[in-house]
Amino acid sequence: MLPEPNDSKVLVIGWDAADWRAIRPLLEEGKMPNLQKMMDEGVHGNISTLNPVLSPMLWSSIATGKRPYKHGIHGFSEPTPDGKSVRPITNVSRKSKAVWNMLNQTGKKCNVVAWWPSHPAEPIDGVMVSNWYQTARQIKNADLDPEIGRPRPGAHGWKDDQWTMAPGTVHPPRLADNLQEFRFHPMELDPEHVGPFIPRFMEIDQKKDQRLSGFAKTLADTVSVHGAATALMQLEPWDFMAVYYDGIDHFGHGFMKYHPPRQEWIKEEDFEIYKGVVEGGYRFHDMMLGAMLQLAGPETTVMLLSDHGFHPDHLRPEHIPAEPAGPAIEHRPYGIFVARGPGIRAGETVQGASVLDLTPTVLACFGLPTGEDMDGKPLVTIFEDTPSIQSIPSWDEIDGPHPHGMHPPDSHLDSVQSAEAMKQLVELGYIDEPDEDSNVAVRETIRELHYNLAQAYMDGGRLPEAAELLQSIWEEWPHEHRFGLNHIACLNGMDRHVEVAVAIEQFVANVRSGSEWALNELEALRPEAEQYGVDLPRVKRNESEDAAQVAELDIEVSGGGDAEEASPREGEGEEQEKEKPAEEMPRKLSFRIRKVMSLLQPMRSTIEWMMLKNQIAMGNHTRAAQQLKRIMEEVADRRNPDLHNQIGFSMLDVDDVESARICFNRALEHDDENVGARQGLAEVALSDGEWDELIEQALTATELRFQNPRVHYLLARGLHESNDLASARIAYGVAIQQAPSFVEARNGIIELLEQMGEKDEIRAHREFLAGIEEGKQLERAVDADDIDTVWSAIAAGRAERRSGLFDGTGAPAEAAADAKASDHDPVTIVSGLPRSGTSMMMQMLVGGGLEPFTDDKREADSDNPRGYLEHEKATRIATDQSWVPEVRGGVFKLVAQLLAHLPSGERYRIVFMDRDLRDIVKSQEVMLERLGREGGRLARSRMMQTLDAQLAMVERLLARREDIDVLFVDYDAVISDPEGEARRIADFIGDDLDVKGMHEAVDASLRRQQSKS
Repeated sequence: MLPEPNDSKVLVIGWDAADWRAIRPLLEEGKMPNLQKMMDEGVHGNISTLNPVLSPMLWSSIATGKRPYKHGIHGFSEPTPDGKSVRPITNVSRKSKAVWNMLNQTGKKCNVVAWWPSHPAEPIDGVMVSNWYQTARQIKNADLDPEIGRPRPGAHGWKDDQWTMAPGTVHPPRLADNLQEFRFHPMELDPEHVGPFIPRFMEIDQKKDQRLSGFAKTLADTVSVHGAATALMQLEPWDFMAVYYDGIDHFGHGFMKYHPPRQEWIKEEDFEIYKGVVEGGYRFHDMMLGAMLQLAGPETTVMLLSDHGFHPDHLRPEHIPAEPAGPAIEHRPYGIFVARGPGIRAGETVQGASVLDLTPTVLACFGLPTGEDMDGKPLVTIFEDTPSIQSIPSWDEIDGPHPHGMHPPDSHLDSVQSAEAMKQLVELGYIDEPDEDSNVAVRETIRELHYNLAQAYMDGGRLPEAAELLQSIWEEWPHEHRFGLNHIACLNGMDRHVEVAVAIEQFVANVRSGSEWALNELEALRPEAEQYGVDLPRVKRNESEDAAQVAELDIEVSGGGDAEEASPREGEGEEQEKEKPAEEMPRKLSFRIRKVMSLLQPMRSTIEWMMLKNQIAMGNHTRAAQQLKRIMEEVADRRNPDLHNQIGFSMLDVDDVESARICFNRALEHDDENVGARQGLAEVALSDGEWDELIEQALTATELRFQNPRVHYLLARGLHESNDLASARIAYGVAIQQAPSFVEARNGIIELLEQMGEKDEIRAHREFLAGIEEGKQLERAVDADDIDTVWSAIAAGRAERRSGLFDGTGAPAEAAADAKASDHDPVTIVSGLPRSGTSMMMQMLVGGGLEPFTDDKREADSDNPRGYLEHEKATRIATDQSWVPEVRGGVFKLVAQLLAHLPSGERYRIVFMDRDLRDIVKSQEVMLERLGREGGRLARSRMMQTLDAQLAMVERLLARREDIDVLFVDYDAVISDPEGEARRIADFIGDDLDVKGMHEAVDASLRRQQSKS
């Protein structure tokens, strides 16, 4: 039973991307008086964002108090319900109640304007104006005054049907016509509107420079939102109101690069014309804030916040990554939070706020409980009298007493209007232009949704879920290096260092193949680029064994211009594109060029750094410490706080505490609000036993970002060592609440509770730790090189893994929907790890009547007296697959690690040989010893883990390909029951194989290595 809400009135104002670092200078100059007054009358401070820093995900988290993997909004666009096309992200995809739905349930009236996403408008008790409301589009045949080139003031100059509102833009629909009057079109702007932002706008040649039109669109959209919001505040009843403005974010992406001081890569002429846009944007928002505060009145609690910040200083990036949502690199992790109203403290600073805290805090204002499934917390310190906070399991699980106003499950959108809204997202740079092939567009959209979801999992500490998603999309798009880098980061975070080594090898191969592809693509794009006056760089391959070993193609770039200069910066919107030639390069071509050039950028330092980190994790500290020292000196002057932090934490890993301290202080020199540097200095203080310093640094870090279990643990350690047991207990508790499996925090609180004599709570913590301990038995077995225990764990994990990937027939459980099966005879492949029995299986299939694809170059020897039945071409399949059609109807042998290079267009039947990894490792060792080769330097148990990790990657790849069927065959089963296994294999191949000839080809006497079961 929900408690009765109080009679509070709350207004929430969202300023996307507002940042204190841009605001403070304006406050000091008295240029934002309304914000200053609000701060003086209430509380203010930083608010930390989430990753990924993408607005639809963040504003949905703000509205629900939950992380994206709970609320269901994962990006800017989504597939349509029928899976045939793509549309802008909608609130139909939100699977959790927003705060206005919760308040509706308690009988409160709510008005919501332009929240992102809020289309189609929800049927709430109140008014909802969706985020499609303000979007202006070009109007044909508008009635313009010939003297001024725009509609005369006070006259629209167009008919309503020339600038229609999409169905579902306004709820209730009866208000649609009234609200349409408050929309403002860029054509209505006059010089008095533009001049305060761009005083020299008359000097701009708009035929070549489209930035002014982009600015005008942002300004007009902002005016439209404000018009609707202020009208509803005055004309419709409300208890809660939420209004979202995206103008500051759009002004930032378009013009922050011109904000003073001028950056060295910005032209003086551009700087002088556009340097005032960002300041003008903030001052305009302050004017709108003043109007809203006046309309709200002193009896209303007003909360102003942003979802993230925006770098306004020396940390502004010079280039935008050539990837979807690339402009997010310009965002800063801290936004603004301000609150004033009845019962709110005056003139104080709030610490540790997160975007997740808005909804719990609003509920607290109304005296309502928070949901225990919410990730945020009420900001109780903002209130003069701390409210009593109640909780319920979940708002999503309760009904009534009033309707919640969410969409019914079968809600649909108008496809034409969706297409128009997609254009808007492309123009603003939030997404790439969808591929003309709808199937490709849908796949790429799903890919980006999965990537964003994976980043949200990482941010929430759910690394296994993130790693699984990243592994899947990385295998399907191997040249998207961001997927591989994040996957490796997940594996590192889970201490799966053997798998990290395997993943780095795969990353190296992907970088090299990506460079090869990019070289060819660059030449293919050159003629088309030249049509638009763009001279692409000339790239020459320098063959180098060194470069090949490290990863990338060793290339030289000469001639032409920089790719960033040769094409417009994709993803930044019309408002910030540079001067263009008379014939503008298509956006899609521009992005393709930038993508190609990004794949030709050096990756050596990135790969070497990952390898170095892996060495450290595997305990090879001496050589790594020397390399770290060298790197630390080389980057001393870099203005990159995150780089200094990475080196600093690695220095801690090799026990060089003093060097770590230097690195973290360097990071703070460039960014005094860098939470990583504060955490690093807390770690340094822990190593040195400087408890006061530890407490200070850890407290500062929690104030910047409260959601950080490691920092709460560090704070607890400092307080514990300082004998402040009560405070330490709270800090340990927060760390455990945020990360229940945090062993160090559990042990710390057990030690503290023993001092306090609280045995009951100790018992609960020890029981939890016992469960964690079971999972560590495998780690100890690996360290002890206990190959029997390791094999038992691997075998069990493999069986579980395959049961989810393949059905009982060997067909993938979930094959890729777009794979095309061939009408040709199938190609049969025998695969597996080296020494797994692949040669024996080749003998069986040849004995059964299949034609082998071999060249007899590798002769029989003592390791394989009956021959290898291989072909040299198969070893080069990574670079040449042209020969594969020759094997239709026949069989060839291919090592498991090369299966990823099988070309599409064929039907494949793979007989995959399994063998006890203990036997494989021993057999490989014997073979290498006979050949006089050293082989890998891993202990047997670690080699077994590495081989299984490689097999897992192969299995996931095979499971997604509809053109591949797989039969897993156990080597031991063939030896013990050759006739039975021969029949099973013959049934799978289906070519009337000679079963007798197959099982007679099995010679059990050739088995050399056998482990005890």
